[in-house]
Amino acid sequence: MAVEQTVVPKVTFYTGDFLRTLTAGGLTYMVETESHWGATAEMILGGTATDQGARPFVSDGELFLITDLGVLYGMPVRLGLSESAWTGSLYSTAGPMRIQLGDVTGWGGFLGGGLDIHTPIRWLGINFDVKNFFYSVPNPNGGNFNVDIDLTVGPSFRF
Repeated sequence: MAVEQTVVPKVTFYTGDFLRTLTAGGLTYMVETESHWGATAEMILGGTATDQGARPFVSDGELFLITDLGVLYGMPVRLGLSESAWTGSLYSTAGPMRIQLGDVTGWGGFLGGGLDIHTPIRWLGINFDVKNFFYSVPNPNGGNFNVDIDLTVGPSFRF
């Protein structure tokens, strides 16, 4: 059974319940089999940008770190009608995640999906991804349950 591995260094645009929109860096590793099932591992790293009410727990500029593992299901797509059209993989992911905001740590899960566009260069692509993270951390502005969204873009390297 053939396995395709992909590494995606990326820029992430993240917004959350008590986090202001922030830009961070990330790295995703994806493995997909011929049956279209696979796995993902991801890390997002940056500095926090918090709403004023969250500052007793987390201040601006503290460590922002998300790690997650997921199950992936992808399906091939053709981007155009001609024989020379680019192809790609449209995929969905889900799994557990851990978030660290300064000294505060929370556990939860995520649901997401994306498009990995294959270029004419066999090993190079362009990846777009969106994830919805849900987790629990102390939130002085309301409930402890948080739902955040993350949009990412980056080159994908297949091997």
